[in-house]
Amino acid sequence: MPKVGPLFLILILSLPNVAYSGQVELGHKAFQRGHFEQAAQHWEAALAQFMSQGKTTQYIDTAVHLAVAYQTLGLLWQAKKILQSAQARAQQIHDRVRYANVLSQLGDIDIAIGDWAKAQYDLDQAVKVAHEVNRSLFLANIYNKQGNLWMARGGFSERAENGSGKILSTVH
Repeated sequence: MPKVGPLFLILILSLPNVAYSGQVELGHKAFQRGHFEQAAQHWEAALAQFMSQGKTTQYIDTAVHLAVAYQTLGLLWQAKKILQSAQARAQQIHDRVRYANVLSQLGDIDIAIGDWAKAQYDLDQAVKVAHEVNRSLFLANIYNKQGNLWMARGGFSERAENGSGKILSTVH
């Protein structure tokens, strides 16, 4: 019987980890089924758990998912707020990949809000970091977002005619 006690204690102590990772997974499943509010609820619960346990990388990753859910629901300012929190955390731990991912998502939100100057700045910064960490697929995704920004600002023909197409100048 003494062996059961320590095993039981280990099981009980690991339950919070199972609960929050379960919340993340439930959020992914709900999002894939188109249940965006439910996904957001699961990710909010996981985020609170990560914050209380000091799990910074998991917090950042989940914050990005939550922001996408918020954006899908039209809650752009909530998405921006959660991404700004994730951005600060990524900077604190010097995680360049996560930092670039957050900047890329912030750029996406800023495009949706209509803050094109901020979107351009965030996406330009994300491009720099993506080059530093040598992530070509990630870089392609950011360039796609810059293309979205370019189109939102007036499209290809207008920019090409007046030569003010900054986005093309960043492509290598």
